[in-house]
Amino acid sequence: MEVYDVKETGEVEFLNVNTIKDALDPKKVLIILDHDKKYVYIYVGKEANPRLKFSSARSSRMLLQERNLSYRTKTIDEEDAEEWLKSVADKVIRSTIREEPPPLEILKILRKIESSEPIEGYENDAAVIKTKFYKIQEFTSSIMGKTQTSKKFVEVRNLPEGFYLLPNKYKVKLIIEKGKVVGVNLLKEKSED
Repeated sequence: MEVYDVKETGEVEFLNVNTIKDALDPKKVLIILDHDKKYVYIYVGKEANPRLKFSSARSSRMLLQERNLSYRTKTIDEEDAEEWLKSVADKVIRSTIREEPPPLEILKILRKIESSEPIEGYENDAAVIKTKFYKIQEFTSSIMGKTQTSKKFVEVRNLPEGFYLLPNKYKVKLIIEKGKVVGVNLLKEKSED
């Protein structure tokens, strides 16, 4: 399970708590993801202001869309929470946000970039698809005594804020499908070994 605090702006903040009871507050509205039952619970404290209540429905939909989850939604008012709390009392709360694989449409674009011919003298370094940033990472595995190296795009989280200018050693390729830009491929000049 994961617990999020809904803000008046509609944003959500991940809460690092041991139990659901630790997160409950009459002034708060919480979004609780139950991955076992495939439910998203919207817990509404009895003193929560109307703006929080209104934001919670939109915030829960956005959270499910971002994570590519198709869970059922159930609203729990504080006054009616006693029975529900018994059913989730023994649930383990995750200390970190659950890693979800990228949606299929993003995977298709990443695979398209990986299989495309890079510009001569350059190699794939990063990609921007939708609102996500992916960086090439090298993986080494050993199979029956043979070591193999492969490169794969991995999502970079917690990006720093601000503007960034790419150095001259980079080239940019746009990925366009049906007249729309679906991604940006950043290629880095190969270093001479």
